Amino acid sequence: MKIVRGRIVADARMMTRISISTQIDVHMYKNDFFKLNNSLKMLRIEKELNLLFEKFRNKFQTQKYKEIRLTEYEKAVGFNEQTRKGSKPFANTLGCFIEKLWELSPLTIRKCENKSGIDYENKNYYFQFKSRHDTMKQSQAYSEISPMLLRAINDNKSFLLVVLTDKNNQNRKIPLHKGFGLSKLQKISGYDPTKHLWISGDYTYKFLFPGIGIEVKSYFLKLLSTLKLS
Repeated sequence: MKIVRGRIVADARMMTRISISTQIDVHMYKNDFFKLNNSLKMLRIEKELNLLFEKFRNKFQTQKYKEIRLTEYEKAVGFNEQTRKGSKPFANTLGCFIEKLWELSPLTIRKCENKSGIDYENKNYYFQFKSRHDTMKQSQAYSEISPMLLRAINDNKSFLLVVLTDKNNQNRKIPLHKGFGLSKLQKISGYDPTKHLWISGDYTYKFLFPGIGIEVKSYFLKLLSTLKLS
């Protein structure tokens, strides 16, 4: 009887080890699958981003210029605080390029038409894009954004104010009312700090390109570094 019990215990232990081993194998397989899936998504985005960048390459004006507030995109091109002058042409082209880049997002983003000035939308979200946190004057920020927020509330959609470069190049995902000049928004009926957000920097890419956001940003900065100052 002891031998039989010993065999049963041994068999049970073996089955436990097999079960644990199987779980580990399944977990590793899932991780490998997600990595492969993200790699394939990144390859597709790189191909489309290359094509888009070539269309804009000659439009980027990269004359040396002098001003404060250097961004990581300007750094990628080769600007520094001593050589910044005439930043507006570069910034304008960057803004146009970024809008096209967002359209590559797998979230199926499309241009809005006649919806309180909102830039883009998809099934669940309205998106308003800004190249910098201070593109809007602080005194005018509320009057510009509040009609868009009201439209989102009335249409039962989330609203994201997407800021490419935040103050001091911060990466933020915060309630909309905590953004630049927007504190009064929290008084609007229907405002929801979990659905109405300010996202900036890395969070922008992470949201719009799930799983590969940082890779997309890094690749874009790499492309910008191929531009030469004149």
